[in-house]
Amino acid sequence: MLKPTLQIQSSFNIDDSHTPRSPQSPGEKERLKESLSDTNIKLHIASFDSPSKLGKASLNFIDAPSPKTQVTRSSLPQNQPTMVLPDLRKKFMRKVLAILFLQLLITGFVIGLTFIKSIGVRQFMATNLPVMIVMSVLSVGSLIVITCNREACRKVPKNYILLFTYTISISYLLGGIAAMTESNIVLYAGAATALVVLGISLYACTARTDITRRGMGISTLMTTVVFLLIISLVFQARVLQILFSAAVAVVFGLHLTFNIQKLTGKYEDQYSLDDYIIASLDMYVDIVQIFLALLEIFRRV
Repeated sequence: MLKPTLQIQSSFNIDDSHTPRSPQSPGEKERLKESLSDTNIKLHIASFDSPSKLGKASLNFIDAPSPKTQVTRSSLPQNQPTMVLPDLRKKFMRKVLAILFLQLLITGFVIGLTFIKSIGVRQFMATNLPVMIVMSVLSVGSLIVITCNREACRKVPKNYILLFTYTISISYLLGGIAAMTESNIVLYAGAATALVVLGISLYACTARTDITRRGMGISTLMTTVVFLLIISLVFQARVLQILFSAAVAVVFGLHLTFNIQKLTGKYEDQYSLDDYIIASLDMYVDIVQIFLALLEIFRRV
């Protein structure tokens, strides 16, 4: 490993009463250099103005500089790779988006199987209640573990197993809902969800408004919407169902904006670089809820 070389220019003023005779001959200068060699200091004598004053001397330290010494970029080894936080954040974003894309791809594939009536998947998903119950238990259990045990979300491969257990189970449940819905309505809801998510992503990445500062307000809205949905299940009114579904779409759209801004790292609140599973899960849940809300609206209209 190369050691940095530091050039220090210094002047020494020595009192005449304590100044020895300055070296006058080349031999004396050589003996002076040899006497300083044990300290790993090479002294190159530039000039001697008078016997009482030692002129400027150039000290070339071979050892590493002391902590008080200022080290410049030129004193460090060249062509060494450096890693800065924006590069780490970009890698984190690419990782999260790749995981999210794989989750959506699995969900889209399972829902797409319900459009093929010849293989019997549509009928199986719509009528097989025990599998629905098992998938519901798996989705709830994996979600609880992920949200309550952050350490498990940072250990490979346990975090990926939990995430894709949740993804596959939710995909199956969505496939069952799609199997009980007309195919054209599912396509409309999927296309509308894609447009909404694209618009929210563009806004979240370019907006000057910091949505991450309003996390508590968004959480309160989500809790309120959950209670409204419970009320809407009691009162099977068509208009109420549409209004509550629209409220769900708006609230989870705000939450998706909140999570995307956390992902970019440009705002006050942001994801830790170790929370790639949590980040992908948060956005996946938001997109699923937006899809279900729009699906309900298209079914009721």
